[in-house]
Amino acid sequence: MLDSAKEFSRITFLPFILDEWQKLVNFLAQFLGVDFVFIAQVADNNEDVRLVRITEGNPMDYKNGQIFRLNGTFCEKTVNEQRNVSIANVTKAPEWNPIPKKYEKIKSYLGVPVFYPDNTVFGTFCIENREEHKFTEKEIGLMESFRMMIQAHLELTITNHELERLNRRIDGLEKLMKICSKCKKIRGDDGNWHQIEEYILKKTGALFTHTYCDICGQQLIKELDDFNDEKTDLS
Repeated sequence: MLDSAKEFSRITFLPFILDEWQKLVNFLAQFLGVDFVFIAQVADNNEDVRLVRITEGNPMDYKNGQIFRLNGTFCEKTVNEQRNVSIANVTKAPEWNPIPKKYEKIKSYLGVPVFYPDNTVFGTFCIENREEHKFTEKEIGLMESFRMMIQAHLELTITNHELERLNRRIDGLEKLMKICSKCKKIRGDDGNWHQIEEYILKKTGALFTHTYCDICGQQLIKELDDFNDEKTDLS
């Protein structure tokens, strides 16, 4: 097990979602008669994988939050190829010969890739078992159906983060701000004066384009008309 939790900073899970995921992996392990089911997240460095939620009381004594190297794992194949990987008996699978040491006690595996809303890989949703297990189409279909729920939870989490970020920006703008009466610069939280466009861009990410309000636009038209009248008189 590794200690590189900082590499999993892209998303912070809502507590109720983690509770639902725990219920899911516990239920599926019992329903399918396998040793354990887990939801794993690939690290930002693409080198590690973390067990976000795994069946409680599993025979391998794996725990939520444990981090492992992705290299050489079944999950690595699932992530890299972005497809379902099903292994009924690793001892009879030539591509896993010699069997990685970490899988000496595991014979069967089913993994489906899990994606973020932008279609990048979040991680995997997997089954591992110490005995041979030929996964049926119904079992694979069941995992794919629950994957849709996991992905919906990811989308909800990211949307929640975005709303919190926007609320923080709005809160910052709603504070009483000091604006110079002459140059119209804004005094920021740091005590320095900033151009209004730069300040708003930093706070909200909004870009500016320039135009005229109704009053200033009418005034400009009047000034142009007056200027043209003066040119006509002079001619």
